Amino acid sequence: MIKTTIATELIHCIWLVMLHIKGNTQNQLEFELEGFMQRVLIRHANTLRF
Repeated sequence: MIKTTIATELIHCIWLVMLHIKGNTQNQLEFELEGFMQRVLIRHANTLRF
């Protein structure tokens, strides 16, 4: 399950980069990546607790 979650997050990250290449603003990309990193860190912390 953890591997699937990581794969899903990586796909999301790639999708965000593709949006940026298509002309999204820098601020939107930074906002999305910040949210992505927060989710990864929270999931990693939750995994370490158990």
